[in-house]
Amino acid sequence: MQFTVRDFKLHDVTITTLSMNGYTNSGVLDGFAVQHLTMNEVPKEAIYLAGHPSNGIISDNQFSTDIAPSKSNIGIAGKSMDHVKILRNRIAGTFYICIEASEFAQTNVLVDGNSCSINGPYARDGIYFDHGRDITISNNTIEGARTFGITFRGPDRDITGIVITHNIIRNGRGVAISVMGGDDPENGPRDIQITDNTLVDHDHGIEALNLKGNSTIARNRISAQSPKSVKAIVVKAFPGETVACRGNSVQNYAAASPDCAY
Repeated sequence: MQFTVRDFKLHDVTITTLSMNGYTNSGVLDGFAVQHLTMNEVPKEAIYLAGHPSNGIISDNQFSTDIAPSKSNIGIAGKSMDHVKILRNRIAGTFYICIEASEFAQTNVLVDGNSCSINGPYARDGIYFDHGRDITISNNTIEGARTFGITFRGPDRDITGIVITHNIIRNGRGVAISVMGGDDPENGPRDIQITDNTLVDHDHGIEALNLKGNSTIARNRISAQSPKSVKAIVVKAFPGETVACRGNSVQNYAAASPDCAY
């Protein structure tokens, strides 16, 4: 849609919808604040920024639902976000994904202090990005994710300058934190920092493959209530690259990969 909305504010509203999104913007959104919304039944996306949202904040909203009709049942979804902050939102219930950014590159995004608790047959990821640059995911609490707690999965796309720190991810399945790259020497994950996270009772703690540049995996705490035969941390540097991996603590998992001794 070829239109631009500037300096837009949507706040302190309770929204009920039976079949569609709570709030959607399809054009360019420059300068915005979406705050203090309440949605108790969300059949699709609660907030869907489908255009090019920039210079904005999505904060302090509460979304919950027991409706799970499709894979578009997402708390907050964005495309081509630039200088956007997603802060202190509470997302719970039968969501497919709590926060998703996909299809187009995201730049300068902060995802901080959010709470994600998902359940039901469609529950998949806590926070999902397919690619982006200069993105920080910090201080979030994620429960019940069945595939990934936090993930970046654009194997042949630009994934650069990613910081994943001080998150708590627990009581799920699959991999708590996953950053996946392919064999393209020009793309994939570069300069990745995964530090100081607490990961509890997932099938795997950290999976970071084909990392390039200055990447670090440090001081993460990974534990399971009962012993597992799988590795807590699986790390693979791109040929010719190295990963600094140090100070991680592991309980009730098998040994880490050779690239990530602890």
